[in-house]
Amino acid sequence: MEGYTFVKKSKIIFEWKIPDASSFLIKESSENEILKSSDFTSGSKLDDLWRLELWLNNEHNLITEDFEEDLDLNNYLSISLCKLHDYNINTKYSFWILTDKQEKISFYSQFVDAENDSGEDWGVDEFVEKQKLLDNKAEFLPNDTLTIQVEIIIDDDALTIPVENLSNSSPSQLGQDLGNLYENKENCDITIIVGNTRFKAHKLILSVRSPVLAAAFTHDMIEKKSNEVSIPDIDPEIFEKVLRYIYTGQVSDQEVVAARLLEAADKYQLLSLKKLCEEALMRSSNRGNIVEIVALADRHSAQNLKDYAIKCIIADATNVMKTPEFGELERTNPSLALELLRKYTFSQINNTTVKEESRSLNPDFILQDISRIL
Repeated sequence: MEGYTFVKKSKIIFEWKIPDASSFLIKESSENEILKSSDFTSGSKLDDLWRLELWLNNEHNLITEDFEEDLDLNNYLSISLCKLHDYNINTKYSFWILTDKQEKISFYSQFVDAENDSGEDWGVDEFVEKQKLLDNKAEFLPNDTLTIQVEIIIDDDALTIPVENLSNSSPSQLGQDLGNLYENKENCDITIIVGNTRFKAHKLILSVRSPVLAAAFTHDMIEKKSNEVSIPDIDPEIFEKVLRYIYTGQVSDQEVVAARLLEAADKYQLLSLKKLCEEALMRSSNRGNIVEIVALADRHSAQNLKDYAIKCIIADATNVMKTPEFGELERTNPSLALELLRKYTFSQINNTTVKEESRSLNPDFILQDISRIL
């Protein structure tokens, strides 16, 4: 399926508070003791399920290749993120300990590619030295409580926003015949000058297809009493494609020049060509160009394309609204940027469950959501 495609991500920060932590840290035992958190999920559609495990005597050896042989691992706590579901997901996880001032220490982060994931748990053997925690109890163990947080970000699923078929661009016999007429240049009665390039064409065919060209022919030719018309502000390459479309109803390489061709189609009121360009831009849209596309659609009143681009931006707002292109849009076209923010806000309200309705309708919370994205 062609269209704007992006990977939705689910994220959770799970906090695990371990009371009476010093008693576990100073306790000596010949057997490894394991503390286990409650099970938790990121809320993904994939129904992922996780648990944290803290190994007190460090005999787990999660990543033995990463530590030196003479290091006494019994002096360290090891931590692991246990995968309780039976399928693989692209996952980024990060561990840290939260201090009394809400600062993060012993930060560890890792990305696990689903294709290369063969384990049931991931983590780090040398998470934190026990003595370091005991020597700094006020900072690391306030109220004798060890607070561990883990952030999990997973690829939820790939979402493609489909492209609506706006036009019928299949070739016809008439288009083929007119294409031959254009190629052979037989019985041409007008010359169009674009830059340093001269195009021979048939005034009647161009006038029927484009009211703008028809008006230009009438006005310029009456004034100059000639069969030549100069057209400014368009590239010869683009005008050649416009001419070819006027004759054949077809256009080549439209994916490459769709933006410039849409501008020309709008200028010469070639509505069917404009729809073709809108489709091409929809198919080629991505996170890197979607802001430019919505701005282009807004400038040239390409409503189908604009609606599609807005739908894409709202669906992927957390990423798109952080791009430099969106920042530039706020500077150059603040009214359009405001329109996008408003539509995003209303989409969030409409998607809110009854349980969360009172929170999301509060303007303060709405502003918080927008500021978090930006």
